[in-house]
Amino acid sequence: MGISQEGDTLEPDAVEPAVKIDRARSARRIEEVLEEVSGPRYTRSKTTICRYAFTPEYADTVRYFATALEGLGYQTREDPVGNFIARNRPDGEPTYGVGSHCDSNRNGGRYDGTLGVVAALELCRLDSELDLGLPLQVVIPVEEEASGFGHAMLGSAIMITDPVFGGLAVSLIFGTFASTALTLVVIPLMYYLWQRNLKTV
Repeated sequence: MGISQEGDTLEPDAVEPAVKIDRARSARRIEEVLEEVSGPRYTRSKTTICRYAFTPEYADTVRYFATALEGLGYQTREDPVGNFIARNRPDGEPTYGVGSHCDSNRNGGRYDGTLGVVAALELCRLDSELDLGLPLQVVIPVEEEASGFGHAMLGSAIMITDPVFGGLAVSLIFGTFASTALTLVVIPLMYYLWQRNLKTV
């Protein structure tokens, strides 16, 4: 990369990216998959996403992603607890871990959790299409929302001591705590302050 000088400003020369990605196509495919797994086969509610772990709707959702990943050559399995794992490398080889949960709370949104799984699927598709050769592992931890058994982050809690999955588990647990704090504390407090300011104006 060179540096060109125009007047008193130093600007880097334009650099072609090593990999060119059609971002519009990726965004479109992500939305299409989200739309598909928000359909009646994958949720118990007609107005929100209601997809508890270990229900037929949840199983169908995981199977949707499993089928898509198997079509890309991934080996898929579930551990004894129900965490879903898909790899494009043999067990024991190092990989990049990606994924999220796809179970919901009682009135979930289409993006909550599931967007992370759909984004992981798109990454796997791009890796295959662009022949990047990335060592990837997709994980869908089970029962993150505590909808079925009242125990949040069940899958992550079990994975946290694993040398491979531990980092991903920590990220998921932190995200759950952060979203809970936002929902129960930060957003209500901001709304209260906003309403109080309206009354004093």
